[in-house]
Amino acid sequence: MTCGYPGKVSELHWQFVGHRKTATFTVLRARFPADTPNAKTTTNTVQFAGSRITIFEDKYQVIVMEMPKKNIKK
Repeated sequence: MTCGYPGKVSELHWQFVGHRKTATFTVLRARFPADTPNAKTTTNTVQFAGSRITIFEDKYQVIVMEMPKKNIKK
């Protein structure tokens, strides 16, 4: 997945690693700024148990993992 603005584009890759008790484990790799020759890659293994977590944050963007919001019926 990619997101961002020219010069500040993130390229994100994730892979499910496993499940333990009430949490899932995922390896996330973020390449930023992906659309420039100076891109750097950060890799994190995250444990997600249903509450919002911040995976990566800098002055340009924040990447989080959270449960989907429930549909609101009209």
